Amino acid sequence: MQNNNVIATEVAEKQRTSGKARFTAYMQGMKKLERKAQMQKEAMMKGGTKA
Repeated sequence: MQNNNVIATEVAEKQRTSGKARFTAYMQGMKKLERKAQMQKEAMMKGGTKA
């Protein structure tokens, strides 16, 4: 039974860390999209249509 517990905790740990990494990547992606949108807005204000 000891071995099963160790495996279960390892799996739970892996899921937690992969979830964290996915969340971090998601946040970074959102920041990139926000920055892109901001640049598009500024370009439109200047009269250009560059993305």
